[in-house]
Amino acid sequence: MRSLNTILAICLFFTLLSCDNSTKKKSDIKTIDQTIKTKEIIVNKQGIIETKIEANSISTKQKNTIGFIKIFDIQVGYNDTLVLRNTIEYHLNNGIIYIKEFYPNKKLKSESYWVNNITPVYQIKQYKQDGKIQRIINKSIGKYDLCYVLNKVGHIKELRNQRFKIYLSDKTDDFKNKTWIINYNHEEYDLGASGNDILIDSKTGRVTSQIYSISDQPANLVRPTTDQLPTFPGDIKTFEKFVASSIDVPDDSLVNAEVHVMYNVDTYGNTGNFSTFGGTDYLNSEVLKIAKKMPNWTAAKDHNTDGACNVQGEDYGKYTFGFSVFFRRLE
Repeated sequence: MRSLNTILAICLFFTLLSCDNSTKKKSDIKTIDQTIKTKEIIVNKQGIIETKIEANSISTKQKNTIGFIKIFDIQVGYNDTLVLRNTIEYHLNNGIIYIKEFYPNKKLKSESYWVNNITPVYQIKQYKQDGKIQRIINKSIGKYDLCYVLNKVGHIKELRNQRFKIYLSDKTDDFKNKTWIINYNHEEYDLGASGNDILIDSKTGRVTSQIYSISDQPANLVRPTTDQLPTFPGDIKTFEKFVASSIDVPDDSLVNAEVHVMYNVDTYGNTGNFSTFGGTDYLNSEVLKIAKKMPNWTAAKDHNTDGACNVQGEDYGKYTFGFSVFFRRLE
C-alpha cells in the first residue's frame, strides 16, 4: 500500500515532434486551500482525483494567469493547477512548480518547490497535524538558491514586462557550478528555436547573459499531406486523464524521474511503434504498458476524406508524437 509520505505526481505535455468510465462528483475544496475553488472533480476507479481549478481572483496583465500565490513574500501568478490524490500542484508562470500535500482531514502535510519538472529545490517542509513543522529537508543547491533567484528576477531590467521561465542546469550542461537559467524571448520555429538566457551561478551569484539559436532537422523529410492531423478521441485533457488514471507505482519503485514516450500515428489514426526512455527500467516499462493501451485516434482529414494521403511506403504515412510523465517523490 502506498504510504502517505510518498505519492505519485503526474504532469504531461503533448506535442507533435515531427511528421513520421469516470464518476463525476461536484465539490468545493476551499477546506484544502482558501485561495482556490473548483467547478468539478473527476474521481476515477483508482481513486485518483484530478481537475482543472479556477482561482477566486483572476485580475492580471499576464496572459493565461488564473490566480496568485505568495512565495517568500513574493506574489507569483500561476497558469494551471492539478489536483492529484492528496496534493495540489501550482504551475507558476515562471516555470516553478509549487506542491502542497494534505492529510486526509485536509490539513497541510508538506510543501515543496520543483524546477525542471522533477528537481526539488530550496526546502521540503513537512508538518504535523497541529500545523507545527515536523521536519525540513534541505534541497538548496548553494548560497544563491530559489529564494534569491525569485527576488533577483524582479530587479533585472531585461526581464521587465517579459514572460520568462526558470530552469536549473543539470549534469549535461557545460557549467562549473549548478546554474540558474532564466529564459526569455523564446521563439520556436519549424527547424529550431532562439531566445535569451540570464545565468545566475548558484555558488557565486555571478550574473551573465547569452543569446542562443538552436537548429534541428526533422525526423521525416517526406511528410503526409493532410488538411488536419489525426487527433486523440476527445481532447488533450482526455488523454492526460487516460494516462493519469492508469498509473500505479509502489513506494519502493518511485523516484524523481521523467519518462518520455514516443509513438507513431498513421493518417488513419492507427497507433503503434511505442517506446519509452528517461526513467528507471521499471517506470519505463509501466508507462509503456499504459501507452500501448491507447485507443486509435480520429483519422487525419484530406479534402474531407478520412486518412487520404498521397504518400508511398510505410514510414512516410505516419506522424511521430510524444509525451512525458513526471514522477515525484515528496520526501
